[in-house]
Amino acid sequence: FMNLPKEVLTTAMKVHQKYFSIIDDKNNLVPKFLFVSNTIPEKERDKSIIEGNERVLKARLSDADFFWRTDISIKIENFNEKLKNVLFYEGLGSLHEKTIRLSTVSKYFSSLFKVDISLAREACILSKFDLVSEMVGEFPELQGIMGGYYTKLDRTPNEVSKAIFDQYKPKGISNDMPKTKLGCMLSMIDNIDNLTGFFIINKKPSGSKDPFALRRTGFSIVQILMKLKLNISINDLFTEALNSYKNSSKIIKLDLVDFIIDKVKFILKKQSFRDDIIESVFSLKESKNYLFPILYERLNCLNDIKDTNDFKIFLVNFKRLNNIIKSNKLSDISNVTVNPHLFESSEEEKIYDKSQNLDINLKKYLTDLEYQGIILKEVIKLNDVIHSFFEKIIVNHEDKKIKINRIKLLMELTERILKFSNFHYIEN
Repeated sequence: FMNLPKEVLTTAMKVHQKYFSIIDDKNNLVPKFLFVSNTIPEKERDKSIIEGNERVLKARLSDADFFWRTDISIKIENFNEKLKNVLFYEGLGSLHEKTIRLSTVSKYFSSLFKVDISLAREACILSKFDLVSEMVGEFPELQGIMGGYYTKLDRTPNEVSKAIFDQYKPKGISNDMPKTKLGCMLSMIDNIDNLTGFFIINKKPSGSKDPFALRRTGFSIVQILMKLKLNISINDLFTEALNSYKNSSKIIKLDLVDFIIDKVKFILKKQSFRDDIIESVFSLKESKNYLFPILYERLNCLNDIKDTNDFKIFLVNFKRLNNIIKSNKLSDISNVTVNPHLFESSEEEKIYDKSQNLDINLKKYLTDLEYQGIILKEVIKLNDVIHSFFEKIIVNHEDKKIKINRIKLLMELTERILKFSNFHYIEN
């Protein structure tokens, strides 16, 4: 039986018979197995027990050998044709329709993953045929794996076979990732299709109930998003899939985005990012629209300086700044612009100049990956001018025009600082 794929042999032994398969020092499977018998040793009886277990395993592997020979005698196109009559799930079409959706979505994602578009489409079209094979019918644990083997025998491009083989990785927060970018792409768009479809028919997880393991599906998507640092926003993850389902519901898209953000936060906490640092970035109104590497780099920048003295001083200054804005919310200030001619001191001029410079740099570089650390340093350098302003300037000036001008000056600065991070979330 050693001509069978090792996964077939180990699955037959482990899952069906509770036997241990054995490998050599080069990680190759050897034609032996172990089992445990809870009895007192007795030579004749032990011999009989061993022979009995060998007979049982031989019968099981004979079945597997038959399934293998049957499957490889059938054309892959015939398997794919059968998918038209297999329901993916009620309301979500057949498995064949699912492969068509994946193929459609792959046009966008092949560019994102930088893989060949024709190979991406072929991997999608061939991704589910093994679900109607004899082998997977008997050993469901081998889905994807058998597709990889069968396509390889059919002389399908090696990259496609590897992608099909790995399409069900990673399983949740497991680190067992697909070995190729094409495999990662197939895994991600398959999971996105699953998640999108079940959200459309309102089969979302609730409380402890998650019958379709959608939380694990979400973690699988996030693992690939984070490991490959894909240049996509969380908001755009589901656009193509929703289009493939011909669904334009903004509510469903928002639910999907929030669901994935929740999984991103969970994994970030596992990576030792503090809750308050995570919230300071993900609570930004535009966070869903930022490319993911920008968010991740911003978190890293904040994480790197969170314990420095300059950052702690900045948080004190910022909270003072923020408190003044909150306590001076005036209805007649929204349409006011800062008037430099009303300045009475150099402190006002300095904070105005710094605020203007920050505004220019934010417009240029806020969404530039290379400039996240530089922008944060510029924000922290505001310490001196903010401190000096509060030491020497009275905001509540008796002249209402000057008072409003100063409040507006501080408000503009605060709004610009908050474009990088909601710093008031961060604990000092």
